[in-house]
Amino acid sequence: MATSGRTCAQRCTGARKVRSKLPFAQTPTRSSITNFKPPISTEIHAAAHTNLGYDVQAAFYVDGIKRVTGRELPFLFVAVEKEPPHAVAVYRADPEIIEIGRRKYQAALQLLKWCQESGTWPAYQPAGEVELISLPRWAANAEAFAFDAA
Repeated sequence: MATSGRTCAQRCTGARKVRSKLPFAQTPTRSSITNFKPPISTEIHAAAHTNLGYDVQAAFYVDGIKRVTGRELPFLFVAVEKEPPHAVAVYRADPEIIEIGRRKYQAALQLLKWCQESGTWPAYQPAGEVELISLPRWAANAEAFAFDAA
């Protein structure tokens, strides 16, 4: 997607709405895969890679763009405040994030292929067994919940 000379702030803050959802930004001098997120601290952002699958997303986009264009582009997370002054912070995914995400999405694709070929779709209980569920020890203390109306 060409940026048409607009600044990141214009694209991010809605000065003119971006119509394409493709995460690809290009300028005359450099290109990147760009993903916009709400701002969070660097430590939380790093944890979000695991919890929210950002590593898988980054690797999948990097590999997909490379397959189509032949170019391996950096993956950028751009954190933009929703309210004025719309501060922006940019984070670049390091090679380890991309490699771990790549392993995860390749494993997921292998599992999908196996499921499609075998007609077996494992879930929480792959063998269909019924599991026993119990209260946690703290909740099982019936005496703590006894009511004396006297």
